[in-house]
Amino acid sequence: STPANQFDFTFLAPCPSNGLVIHGADDQLVPTESTDGLVERLNQQKGIDLDYRVIGGANHFFKDKIEDLMLHIHDHMNIKGGGREIPVQLPKAA
Repeated sequence: STPANQFDFTFLAPCPSNGLVIHGADDQLVPTESTDGLVERLNQQKGIDLDYRVIGGANHFFKDKIEDLMLHIHDHMNIKGGGREIPVQLPKAA
């Protein structure tokens, strides 16, 4: 999880790059609102389109949700054409 509540990520501003941000819905270290705000600010930049996903039931370290985390990463890579396509069935949203 991105520590958006602790660090200033404005250094990303001059670097227009798409990517994936994943946050645990039950993260007790970084509030979802902090990551929401970071993604919103980054998406306002010209040419930026972040794939932002929140994994239900996941804490900051994705304890007991590593498989879900990997599925989301593979799904993102499949969508973006990154590497060998891996069949993915994402868990239903909680």
